[in-house]
Amino acid sequence: MPSRRRPDPEPTLSIFPDQVHIGDRFDDAETGDEPQEWEVASRPVTFKKGHEVRARVQRPGNPATAREKYWAAHEKITVRRRTLATVPIRPTADPDVDDVDALRREVRRLRGEVLGLQEEKQDLERRNAHLERELEQTRAKLPRGMSTS
Repeated sequence: MPSRRRPDPEPTLSIFPDQVHIGDRFDDAETGDEPQEWEVASRPVTFKKGHEVRARVQRPGNPATAREKYWAAHEKITVRRRTLATVPIRPTADPDVDDVDALRREVRRLRGEVLGLQEEKQDLERRNAHLERELEQTRAKLPRGMSTS
C-alpha cells in the first residue's frame, strides 16, 4: 500500500510583532466570533517608546478590508510565513486577453493598494513634520554656541 503524504503545512513562527514581514499571515479572533486570517500589508512601526507595534493588515487578497493592527511589543505572535517555494506565481493580466472582469478586478486591487500607500505616506509625512517641530523646539531651547550635530 503506497504511503499517503500530507502536504507540509505552512511554517509557523512565534515572533515579536516588530519582526513581521509583508505577506505574513495570522489568525485574529478580535474582529468576530471565529478567528479570521489576516495578512500583513505594511512594515511594522514601533511607537509609545517601543512598547507598541502597529502594522496595516488586510484579509488576504482583499485591500478593501485594510485596517491598522496594534500589538504589545513584548508579546509574541504566531504567524505563517510563506517562502518562495510555497508562493504560487500569479500571472499578470495580459491586455490582449478579452477577460474584462479579470482586468477590472486587477484595477480595483491596484487602486486599493494605491490608497493604502497614500494613507501610509500621509501618516509618515505627519510624523516627519512632528519630529521637525520637536527638533526646532529643542534647538530653540539650547543656548547659543552649543551644537546639535
